[in-house]
Amino acid sequence: MKKKILAVLIGGFIGGGLREAIEMALATPTFPWATLVINLTGAFMLSFLNYKINTRWAMPPAVATGLTTGIVGSYTTYSTLILENNQLIINHHIGLALLYLVVSFGGGLLATILGMRVGGKHV
Repeated sequence: MKKKILAVLIGGFIGGGLREAIEMALATPTFPWATLVINLTGAFMLSFLNYKINTRWAMPPAVATGLTTGIVGSYTTYSTLILENNQLIINHHIGLALLYLVVSFGGGLLATILGMRVGGKHV
C-alpha cells in the first residue's frame, strides 16, 4: 500500500510537470488548446497503458498505479476543461464552448480507441 502511494506521488510530480510545460507552450487567450491537447493525449496514454498493463506487461501493481493514476491522472484534467468551458460561456463564446466539449469528448473517445489499437487490441 505504501509503495502505491509513493508511486502516485512520484508519478503525480512527473505528470503535473508535463502538464504545466504544455500549458506554458500552448497558452492562448482565445481557445484552451493546451487542455484539449493534454486531455486527448492523456486519453490515448491511459488507454494504451491500461491495455498493455492488463494484457502484455508484467509489472508490480505499484508501478502500474504510478503510471496510470500518478502520471496520467495528474497530467489530465476534467476540472480545467469545465472551468475553461465556463469562461468561454461567460465571455459569450457559446459556439466555441460547444465545439470544445464535442472535440474534447469525441476526440477523447477516438484517442481511447487509438490507444487500445496501438497497444495491440483490435477494437
